[in-house]
Amino acid sequence: MSKEVKADFLAIQGLLKSKSKPVIEHTTLSRDRYNGCRSTSTGISSSNQDLFFQAKLERDSFNKSATLSFREQNLKRKPVKLEKMQNSQNNHSSPSPDFTAHSFLLQPKTVDPGDLYKINMRKSSIDQLIDLNPADEIIAKEEAKSEFLKNCQKFDKIKKLLSNQDLRYFEDFIAGLEASGKIFCECEWLNGKGRVEAVNTVSHLVALVLKAVSDLIEKKNKDKTMIETLKSENEVLASENNRMKDLQNKLEYTSSKLQKLESSRHEFSNSIGQTQRLAEIEKEKLVEKNSILEKYIGELKDVTKIDSLNSELEKYKENYQKMIKEYQAFKRDKESKLYRMQLEIGELRSSLQKNSSSIETYDTQKKVLEERAYVVELKNRSLMEKLSEYRERVAMLYEDCLRFVVYRDLYTKLEEQFNTMRLKYNQLELNIIAGNVTLATDGVIWVSLEDPLFDPVRGFLAKGVDPKVFEPPAPRKDKRTNTEVPVYAHTRHARTVTYSETQLDPSFVNLSKLKLQKPGYASLFEIGDKAASFELPFTNWLEITMRGIYDSKYNEHIFCSFESGRTPSKFPEFVYCWIGRFTIDPGARQVRELEWWKRESSDKLRLELLLALKHEKAKKVWEIHTFVEFLNEDLMLDELAFFLHCRFLLFKGPQLMITSGRFSALHFVALDHVFEIIDRVMEKISPKDRSELKSQLQSKARNKNGSLTLDAGLALRIMLEYYIREKKCKYLVIKGLFNLAPKKPDGGLAFQTFRIICLNLDPEASESLIVKMYRDLWAFGNGQINHDNFFVYANENGFFFHSLRLKGNEDPLPLTPYNEIDEKASDYAKRMRETFNTYAHLKQPTALIREALRSLGVIDLLDNFVKLEELVKNKYQEPLENYRGMNLLDTYKHLWNLAIQLQIIFEQVYSFSPAMQGSEEIKDLEIISLPRACEGFIEKLHKITLQKLTTIVAIRKIQRNWKDKARKSLSIAATVFKGIALLKRGLKHHKNQSSTHSQNST
Repeated sequence: MSKEVKADFLAIQGLLKSKSKPVIEHTTLSRDRYNGCRSTSTGISSSNQDLFFQAKLERDSFNKSATLSFREQNLKRKPVKLEKMQNSQNNHSSPSPDFTAHSFLLQPKTVDPGDLYKINMRKSSIDQLIDLNPADEIIAKEEAKSEFLKNCQKFDKIKKLLSNQDLRYFEDFIAGLEASGKIFCECEWLNGKGRVEAVNTVSHLVALVLKAVSDLIEKKNKDKTMIETLKSENEVLASENNRMKDLQNKLEYTSSKLQKLESSRHEFSNSIGQTQRLAEIEKEKLVEKNSILEKYIGELKDVTKIDSLNSELEKYKENYQKMIKEYQAFKRDKESKLYRMQLEIGELRSSLQKNSSSIETYDTQKKVLEERAYVVELKNRSLMEKLSEYRERVAMLYEDCLRFVVYRDLYTKLEEQFNTMRLKYNQLELNIIAGNVTLATDGVIWVSLEDPLFDPVRGFLAKGVDPKVFEPPAPRKDKRTNTEVPVYAHTRHARTVTYSETQLDPSFVNLSKLKLQKPGYASLFEIGDKAASFELPFTNWLEITMRGIYDSKYNEHIFCSFESGRTPSKFPEFVYCWIGRFTIDPGARQVRELEWWKRESSDKLRLELLLALKHEKAKKVWEIHTFVEFLNEDLMLDELAFFLHCRFLLFKGPQLMITSGRFSALHFVALDHVFEIIDRVMEKISPKDRSELKSQLQSKARNKNGSLTLDAGLALRIMLEYYIREKKCKYLVIKGLFNLAPKKPDGGLAFQTFRIICLNLDPEASESLIVKMYRDLWAFGNGQINHDNFFVYANENGFFFHSLRLKGNEDPLPLTPYNEIDEKASDYAKRMRETFNTYAHLKQPTALIREALRSLGVIDLLDNFVKLEELVKNKYQEPLENYRGMNLLDTYKHLWNLAIQLQIIFEQVYSFSPAMQGSEEIKDLEIISLPRACEGFIEKLHKITLQKLTTIVAIRKIQRNWKDKARKSLSIAATVFKGIALLKRGLKHHKNQSSTHSQNST
């Protein structure tokens, strides 16, 4: 029953208390207000208006209290749906079945029915109640109270049942029914028959709840017993399983014993058969003797001889019987001894197994301890060597400290002179940058790209493509069936590109149009209208910074080796990130990490590099000019890779490891070495053009210390122009392949045709790369793929970079007539022979690694491992261009590097497998062996660090000598400047005197 209905009943009760009868003209049921169960009055007399308003105020106060109690109960528990109730056959309608307990019972736990009864009886008397309540109504109330008292006994019974059970929702429901019964007994808004029926309905619900609670508790007790029986049965089942395992172990032990007894029984039966065969042989011998004796008896006719022979015969028989008895006793003794020996053999075998297991554990521990002792011994040696080195360094530092004490006094005297000298030096450097002063390096002859020096490089032409490249190749013969098997064009055995007699000139190809237009390095900065200027940290800062960036970029390219499949970053991005993290040490002229407090101003350092490159002098130096083209991406990633490879061959390592590369603005290299690199790199140029190129380079060379040298920037630019020409020829080949390729009806290119084009350009291209290129180009060209789009995309995604075949310094190893590596040819060949012998002893482990790679399902890992293994198997006779000019010994290291990667993957993926859980000794051995593989490298790093320290010490000594010379020259310059100043003063004084004399004479 809702709050509004109850408020209306309170208003009507107030009218009854005033002893004035309200005039009710018509009563209807309003379904819109309360589901058809609220009666409204349409006519109330005007004389009772005051009492009606007083009842309305009481209704409003009750509404507030009921609302507050309803919100508090809502926070404590959720509403519980009641069962559907039967509608009574009277004028009052029952609540709808959708009512909740809170809306029907008006919160019985917060509003007491006695309070409601007091509210009903306020301002009234017993006489009024008698007048308003007839006898039928009182009888109905008594009957409802008696029925409610019966229900109270059931409520107590249900509460006792629920006292030990976790059924809170039933307790709430019983409390609601009890409160409902009280309200139905005491309320004044129900007539007699409706009150009795409501209480009967509550009693019926109480009976149903009692039955449901008793059934539910009984079912719960049954479930508890079932759970306990299941637990006991599970325990019995677990004990039976353990017993079965014990019986199975005993059965296996007895079966092994039976097998051993079977083998011993077989050996015993063999020995018995052998003794039986010996007895039969003895028996046959005796039978033969008896036959001989019988013959002698027949011949003898003399009685005496017969008697003597009979006596001898009896003796022989007796001896024979004795021998049989002795043989049987011997046989029994032999069997008993054999059984004892078998028992002793079994005991010895068991003891031998125990001893062998203990010996194996001892051997493993011994090996581990020997290896640890060896590692400790090596570390001890290295520590002793380091200790001796450190002692020498301490002695040197002690000498330096003594010198420092002497120089400290001189420093205070020379500090003021040095400050003045530095100001003049900075002014001189600014004049050099502005071009007002010419240096010795400015005498270098600038060679433009239009010079005839570059003509031999641009001389070779591109050949046209043979139209038969897309035809299926000739069928091959099957040796087993002697039949021809066709080879389809979409297989790896497709026909490779062949060239026709026609030749094409690539001079008209403009590679600058065949790339994507991107923001340059200069667009990454906000440059104002004011002219920016800066001061160089030292004289050749720009050149040394460029060389450090080149060295670092080459290291990144080495890191992106062919087995990794990575593509290096673009050059502008690399330079931008490099300057923000690294710098050049002004003392050692080596790459080092930038200090963390200077990284906030990294944009300023990047801008300083840009300003130095924009200087007018940079346009006349090939090294700076080429760097600017790479920075502006006029030259792409594959051209940069070719340039860095030629640079590595020319300097035989990082350029900053060479003294002249660190301290000179222009780096000159020996002309003979440049010719060697040209012969190795420019193989496609004819010998005549190469000799012409060498003669022109010789004319540009300089004589230094009795030998001809050439600017390294010019030499590298010539090699770069050679690759640019080759790339233009590649463009013409791609264009020819696309023109000859068969097209689909819609003008598009089929994937198999595209695949043939890619494999002809790079036979080592992976299937995933080809599929990715086809899909991306199809999306890039909206379903159409042409040669220009292909060339642009190959520039951007690194296809040309990965297809480079760079030739290194190493040649294939010489072989003996017996197809073995000739170790007498050189020390390097001897080293590689030892490497091959090491691999030959490890064929089984490499086979296991290969099978594990096949089980992984990773194509790149398997292909790279097989490729490196084939090189070792073929004794390094393959062309090394396929390995990007790597050292042959490095390929062997790369092979085992892949094995270590496989080990890491396996231990990570199969970490929960019992087979991967090794013993503690093996784990300790892995921890020790992995650092041991890097001991040689760590020792080399120590040597490099020591070499750097010695160079720094030598540089400091040279700087001290130059400071002494500068001090002397400074004193000389000071005297010269003083003499000039005095001369100027004397001339000025002479001019003044002459002018005054002329004035006086006039």
